[in-house]
Amino acid sequence: MDFMSYILASSLLILSMILSLPLTYGQLVPALFIFGDSAVDVGNNNNVWTIVKVNFPPHGRDFINKTSIGRFSNGKLATDFIAESLLFNSYQPAYLGREARGRNLLIGANFALAASGCYDATADIFLAIPLSEQLQNYEEYHEKVVMLVGDANASTIFSGGMHKISTGSSDFVQNYYINPLLNNTRTPEQFFDSLLQKYVKFVEDLSGLGARKIGVTTLPPIGCLPATRLKNLTLIVFDIYHSHPNKNHAEHDVPPSMESPEIERVSSLGY
Repeated sequence: MDFMSYILASSLLILSMILSLPLTYGQLVPALFIFGDSAVDVGNNNNVWTIVKVNFPPHGRDFINKTSIGRFSNGKLATDFIAESLLFNSYQPAYLGREARGRNLLIGANFALAASGCYDATADIFLAIPLSEQLQNYEEYHEKVVMLVGDANASTIFSGGMHKISTGSSDFVQNYYINPLLNNTRTPEQFFDSLLQKYVKFVEDLSGLGARKIGVTTLPPIGCLPATRLKNLTLIVFDIYHSHPNKNHAEHDVPPSMESPEIERVSSLGY
């Protein structure tokens, strides 16, 4: 699936979440929060000792001011289009960057980092930050927002804001497929199921921190990712995909632990 199809799928996800939301400061939701890997990292990689960097050309050549600021793209990411479609006047800042301070935090923040994954060991390989640590940063963010606007207003931001999660590809491409300790001891289905359990736990923890609008994107076509082609893993991914085609799409049955009246259910989008 190409990039525009990814944008279309994300836009459908947005529309399903915003119909019941009031206008806030001109945008459709009070804030946007983003978690995940390189597909949605807007520059957090510049501020950690990870070996995965893109602060050099040609990255960013079609972005604002034609600068390489840490986005894994020549231009905008899907999350940039999402922010625009929600009528934000500016993009959510990378939480680990210098812009994530003061009232800039009130429109949300981007916690994603390239090479991260649901599986903590995936991030360890590349000195990145796993999804679990992104959640810790979100907790720290909570405290900062409460200090800025007080408990009541902060609660409105957290409960009304959209939380988008895009992760899982790195766990396969940068860990499972190249790690004999995993692929010789677990089948793709077993590894997928372990990731799904961690995903569910993350959503539960996010809900426990006040999130009510949570969007989860499914895995992109892994065999088409640049990292996969570079590692010459396309044939391996193709073989595993066709052996377990249903696993390339999120489980259609939502786990019981995610069936909560407090969390708005959004149908998964399979790319």
